[in-house]
Amino acid sequence: MFGRRQIRERCVTHTYAFLQNPIDEDIAIKNLISSVLRLQDLYYLYLSFLRHLKPMAEHKIEIEAGKRNYNPEVKLQLSYILDHPFLLELESNDRLSTAIEKNKNLRWDIHESLPNTIFQKIWKAKIFKDFVSLENPSHDEKMRFLGKIFLRYVAESENFQEYLADRDMYWEDDAHIINSMVQNTISSFSEGNEGIKFISIFKDKEDEDFLEKLFLKTIKNRQSLTEKITELASNWDIERISKIDIAILSCGMAELQYFPETHARIILNEYVEISKVYSSEKAPQFINGILDAFAKQINRPS
Repeated sequence: MFGRRQIRERCVTHTYAFLQNPIDEDIAIKNLISSVLRLQDLYYLYLSFLRHLKPMAEHKIEIEAGKRNYNPEVKLQLSYILDHPFLLELESNDRLSTAIEKNKNLRWDIHESLPNTIFQKIWKAKIFKDFVSLENPSHDEKMRFLGKIFLRYVAESENFQEYLADRDMYWEDDAHIINSMVQNTISSFSEGNEGIKFISIFKDKEDEDFLEKLFLKTIKNRQSLTEKITELASNWDIERISKIDIAILSCGMAELQYFPETHARIILNEYVEISKVYSSEKAPQFINGILDAFAKQINRPS
């Protein structure tokens, strides 16, 4: 799920986009929330792909059965997929079915190139051969097999990542978050009738409200925040400060000013870490210095 670090990162990237191309604030908020909620669709897309392994296995059996030199071992081996408890649960799960019914883009077809390519790789993989060699695999062995298959042939698949990049610009950037969510969903599936423990992008309504409020406070006060940056960076020409650094500083200063419940040092550390990802090599020291000075100005020493 989206932790506070990911929420802050998303606020920074959307603030940067807003500073580059200002639009109506209400539209900007909707775009921000929508970009995060679309990740829930990516989560369902991954699970839908895993669910699609069953019809792919059934299709493989049909093809093999039509061959003159049909090998009955094929059906036995593919039964390890057809009878997999997690895949059976996905097949009958109302929550996933409803998501797929609402969004046709979450559906997979047995004739699509990508699932066929990946299924063939799984079929030929040593992981699969080792799994079907087990006479009576335990629940843990079944789940480890599925986890390995997902990691190697979906999460780490270049073909799958290219597919995501073509579908949604944010999906590729945030795929690592969803990969972790899917792996946690698989590993938490226990033996018995507890069902699948789905994970939501936001932990709770509080996190969603935090993102919206932080972004809104940042863009509504962008002029005063920029003026404050100019004041605190007196040795710098504001025109020479990169837009991404201004976005990072604006979000950090807005959080320091309007979210007193979070300790100032935590806020500073978070935006320094974000600058290491999104800005230059020298940015972390600059970001830390400006935010630390601002925190002291508003009586929130770090």
